[in-house]
Amino acid sequence: MKILKEQDMPLLHRKRITFLIDHINQPTPKEADVKKQIAEHEKVSEDLVAIRHIYTNFGQNSSKVIAGIYKTKEDFDKIEIIKKKPKKDGKKESKKQAAK
Repeated sequence: MKILKEQDMPLLHRKRITFLIDHINQPTPKEADVKKQIAEHEKVSEDLVAIRHIYTNFGQNSSKVIAGIYKTKEDFDKIEIIKKKPKKDGKKESKKQAAK
C-alpha cells in the first residue's frame, strides 16, 4: 500500500488520503478489506475510516482508493450518512399477499 496524496481538512475534522493498493492476480478488493488495511496502516479504529471510491483500471493489478479518516466517532456520524437500507428478515412479499 502506497500513499499518493494526503490532504488535511480541518473544517470537517478529517484527512483525505489517496492510496494505491496492489492486488496481483486477484479481483478488486472489497470495501471491508480495504477499510481494515487503511485502519491498520494509519493506526486508527475501523469506525473512523470512510471509503469514498475504489478505482481499478481494466487489466491492472492495482486500485486507487480515496478514503477519509476522521478524528472522532462523533465527527464521523455528523458527516457520513449511511445510504444502504438494512435488509428485512425473510422473503419478499408478493403483490397478491400484500393486497390481502
